[in-house]
Amino acid sequence: MDLRIFVAAPRSGSTLFMRVMGEHPDISVTSRNVLMGNMAERQTPSASRAFNPDYSIFDNPEHPVKIQAEARGARMIVSKEEYGNDRHTGTPELNECNFPVFPSNQEIMDARPVFTFRNPLHEFDSWLSKGWGDIDSFILAYKTLEDTYEHARSIRPDTVAYTYEYMVQDRQSQEVVFGAVCKDWGLKFVPEMLDFKSEFGANFVYRDAKEKEIYTKRNPKDIFTTLMNSDGIRNDVPSHGLLTDGHRQKISEVLMPIYNRVYAETTKKFANTRRNDVQGYGIK
Repeated sequence: MDLRIFVAAPRSGSTLFMRVMGEHPDISVTSRNVLMGNMAERQTPSASRAFNPDYSIFDNPEHPVKIQAEARGARMIVSKEEYGNDRHTGTPELNECNFPVFPSNQEIMDARPVFTFRNPLHEFDSWLSKGWGDIDSFILAYKTLEDTYEHARSIRPDTVAYTYEYMVQDRQSQEVVFGAVCKDWGLKFVPEMLDFKSEFGANFVYRDAKEKEIYTKRNPKDIFTTLMNSDGIRNDVPSHGLLTDGHRQKISEVLMPIYNRVYAETTKKFANTRRNDVQGYGIK
C-alpha cells in the first residue's frame, strides 16, 4: 500500500485537506502519527514532557492505520503530519515545533510530500482563538515548515506546495490544486471529492482510540466545527480579530516574507495550469 505525506502547521487548513482527500474512493486518511505516536500524557496542563518522533508509519507494515486501511480496501494512505504548538514539549534542540517529519531523504522520495502554507497573520489569529498564545512556538513551527519544504524540493524538485488562500478562492483554484496533488500522487482526480458527502471523519483511520475520539467525539477547542458544518470548501471563514499590534509587527517582519515568496511561486505555477488540463490529471 502506498503512503503519501501532507505536511502543515496547525490552523493552516490541514484538516480541510484531510476532509477533501477523505472523499477520494481510493484513499484512507490519517493524522499526526509522527507527532503523537510516542507522546506521553501530560500530567498537568503546565507540565513539561519528553518528545520523540514516531517514524513507524514509514516502515512498520503492522502499523494500526495500515491494518485499518487494508481492511477498508484502500490502495493508499494519506497521513497529515503536523507540527505542534508547544516548543516546550521536548527540548530546545528537539521539540514538537521543530522535529524532522522524515527520518531520511528516502522517505521524502517514497512518500512524495505535499505542503501547505497559510497567511501567518490569519494562522496565528486562529491559534489565539484556540488558546495557543506563544508566538515564538508559532514562529518556530512556521519556519520549520519552510525549512522542511525547501529541503524536500531539493531532494524532489517536483514537490507540490500551495497556499491556503489560493486554494480556497474558487472552484477552479480548488480543482487546480487538488488536481496537481492527485497527479503527483498517481491518483485520478475526482472533482466530486471537493463536495463533502460523507460524515466528517468517516473515511479517516486512526492510530489509536484516543485519536479517533478527538476527531469523532471530543472536537477539542471546537477545532473541527467549521468543517463539520460545511458541505464543501469555504472561502468566507471570518477572522477572530485577536492579533495585537505587536503580533502583527513581529509576524510581518519574520514570517510574511516566507509566505509572500511561497504564494508568488505557487500561484505562478498553478496559473500556468489550464482548467482543461486538470480534468485529465492522475491515473484512470
